[in-house]
Amino acid sequence: MKLLLLSALAIFPLALRAQTLEPSGRPRTYVVGNTQAPIYSSIADTAKPFPLFLPPGTSVTTVGEYNASWVKLELKGRYYLINNKMLSGYPPRVVKAKAAKVKDNEETPVLPIDAESHLVDYTGVVEIPASTQDQLYTRAFEWVAKQYPAAGNGLMDKEKGRITVQGTTHPHYNGNEFGTVSHTFTIYVKNGKYKYDFTNFRHDYLGAGAQGGDASLGPFENETPRKMVVMGYLLHRVWNSIRNDTDGQIKALIADLDQYMKGQTKDKSDF
Repeated sequence: MKLLLLSALAIFPLALRAQTLEPSGRPRTYVVGNTQAPIYSSIADTAKPFPLFLPPGTSVTTVGEYNASWVKLELKGRYYLINNKMLSGYPPRVVKAKAAKVKDNEETPVLPIDAESHLVDYTGVVEIPASTQDQLYTRAFEWVAKQYPAAGNGLMDKEKGRITVQGTTHPHYNGNEFGTVSHTFTIYVKNGKYKYDFTNFRHDYLGAGAQGGDASLGPFENETPRKMVVMGYLLHRVWNSIRNDTDGQIKALIADLDQYMKGQTKDKSDF
């Protein structure tokens, strides 16, 4: 889709300045949401009136994060910044539910494996008698909106009682954040019950260390990490710790979901 121009004269200098940005992540494709999205050649330019913007529905390729709010995108061989809130389906940077703090558990984790897909899969069916599908869908929608800020751009099907979104957690090792773990969350609702499903866990860590290396350890199903030694870490121990840490975070989310779906979370306005 063609760029809409606010100032034709500004395009050429903008394109030149954009080359100060460099890719730092795997290419991923997203779509601009329901409003036009400004793009910038540098973080300093975000404070200035923007010379270019992308129309709603434009397909873009991201090539890494600049920080918690800004994403790098590649456009016709050049690199720009776009606010991640402007991208439909962009995974949230954090998941709000907090797991109990665990000191680097380096023991081999025992993770639930689905017998058919052979993927790590946290799933379960919870009965809530006397609740209608509409009631449970509303609660699920509210919970997802709270835990996954970009959830409005996921798969929402009220008629079929299904919500699917992409999420991201941030594991730590030795007191430091160690990349990200992405996952897919799906909830199905029917009269009197709901089913949750967390799966497709993958660890990514691009731009690691002073040299900006790739310390991504890959899918959670791998008992041996993709790399054994990076940045001075013996990654088999790190791998176990990351998966144990994520296991705790997902179990905390499941418990929080259970409370919310059963209506056990009190609204602050109820006094």
